[in-house]
Amino acid sequence: MSSDRKRQPPPGTVPKKVVLEALAITPQALGKWGLRPAGKVGREVFYNLEDVFRAWVEKRGASEIIGNLDDDEAETARQVTQGRLEEEYKLTKARRISQELKNEEKEGRLISTDFATFALSRIAAQIATILDTLPLSMRRAHPDLEPRHIDALTREIAKARNTAAQVDELLPELVEEYVESLSETD
Repeated sequence: MSSDRKRQPPPGTVPKKVVLEALAITPQALGKWGLRPAGKVGREVFYNLEDVFRAWVEKRGASEIIGNLDDDEAETARQVTQGRLEEEYKLTKARRISQELKNEEKEGRLISTDFATFALSRIAAQIATILDTLPLSMRRAHPDLEPRHIDALTREIAKARNTAAQVDELLPELVEEYVESLSETD
C-alpha cells in the first residue's frame, strides 16, 4: 500500500513534460525560471501548477498580457510592475544589510547596546569595588598621611564610584545623543 502512495504524484502538480509542451519552452528555459520541483515519481519530475502559472505570467505572460491592453492600462501595468520591483529591491537590500550586521555581530565586530550596557555595568561594579578599598589601601601603604587627606580622597572616590554605578543608566542617554549627533552631520 505504501508503494501505491509513492507512485502517485503530489496533488496539484503537473509533470515536467506537460509543462514544457504546454508552455512551448525548453528544459533550459524552465530551469532559468527558477521553479523548484514539487515532487518526483521514479524519473518523472512534477511541478506545482500554481507556481508554473505564476512563473509563466512573470516571464512570458506579462508581455503578452500587456500587448493586449490599451495604452493607459499598459502604463498602469508597467507602473505596478516597476513598484513591485522597487519593493523587492528594497526588501532584498534590507535583508542584505541585516545579514551583514548579523555576520559582524557573530565575528565580534558589532555589539548591541544591551550587551554594552551589561558589560559596562559589570566593569563599573568592579571599578567601584576597587575604589571602595582604595582609602584603606592608602592608609596601610602610607601611614604618615593625615586623616584629612584620606577623607578628601574618600570624597573624590565616592563621586567617581557614583558615576561608575550610574553607567547602565547613562549609556542609553549617551547612545541617543550619539545617534542624534550622527543624524545632524548627515
